[in-house]
Amino acid sequence: MVKVGNSGFEGVAGNTKEIVKSDKLLTEAAERLGIDLDNIYINDGIARTEIKITSKINNSDIKLLINYVKSKGAQKIEVNAGYIANEKLMKFLDMRVADGKPFMGGKVMLGKSKKTDFTIIYE
Repeated sequence: MVKVGNSGFEGVAGNTKEIVKSDKLLTEAAERLGIDLDNIYINDGIARTEIKITSKINNSDIKLLINYVKSKGAQKIEVNAGYIANEKLMKFLDMRVADGKPFMGGKVMLGKSKKTDFTIIYE
């Protein structure tokens, strides 16, 4: 198992300004998503993390997170959604589990532990 942490895209070619800019965008995206970049682990090519508290999820933030973990060697990421307090979102995610349609490009599954309502898998 490898702990990823926020290391600034060391493997990205280009000048230092671009790396710092990418790092800042990633950090801001993680904050909006309620994800701690220091709490992402990769095991057997699967990155795992959890959303603590968030009020906004957007596709560009998800894409930044996916690109980040892939740059660290992951083939996919499993995001535990934590407890869903928003009834409308809860119903929507329940529908995605039932119909198999993606949520922002990820497959929604019922959470496997008492700590999360849903797990979303992005490849």
